[in-house]
Amino acid sequence: MNSAENLTIGMLNLSEESKKLYDRLQLPLDEVVLQVRRGSMIYCAKSCNHSLRHEFTSNPNKRVAMRQLSSEIYSELERLGMIRVFSPEQFQLSANVLALRQMVAEKSSRGRSWYYDSGEYIPRLIRKLDAKQYEEWQGYDDNTIEAVRELLKKNLSETEYGVICMRFGLVDGVCRNWEENAEKFGWKSKGGPAYHERNAICKLHRSIDELRVITKIS
Repeated sequence: MNSAENLTIGMLNLSEESKKLYDRLQLPLDEVVLQVRRGSMIYCAKSCNHSLRHEFTSNPNKRVAMRQLSSEIYSELERLGMIRVFSPEQFQLSANVLALRQMVAEKSSRGRSWYYDSGEYIPRLIRKLDAKQYEEWQGYDDNTIEAVRELLKKNLSETEYGVICMRFGLVDGVCRNWEENAEKFGWKSKGGPAYHERNAICKLHRSIDELRVITKIS
């Protein structure tokens, strides 16, 4: 795909209103492109002035203008061949691995369903990529996926390993719910897989640094 490295604002056909808004933000174009590619609002960029961010979050009309600016930039990036399609066939397993890593790091501090919302896996993955990774990264290779599985086997019981692999689709990319896990292992309720999942996450948390090294995106 085309790189945004040499992109200039003059290469984007924006409306006059959007040009004025962009000028007011005074944000580096590379940060704006990164936010748009991630599907995030532009004022979420790290270097955005705090008072401006508050202004746009608190004023509905200005949020509409910001969405319009984001939409125009996205359309222009698409026209210039700078928007990438992350197909589930290629990136689902990689996104599942990142979801597992985050759940382990947080020791399941969020509502658990958050980690298994398949519709969010790929967008969650994209939000973790910088500009170069967005343009070039092809997902975790087979060696990385196998290293993750080996780390799990080393730290978990056979049952815990099976539960985690099914929950996070570490074989075929398809995440199974507790009910499907219970049926697979012959349990009468979802309490069985939930119990083993909690134990697995606690054990894996002790090896989170190793998991982060293995799953570092290059």
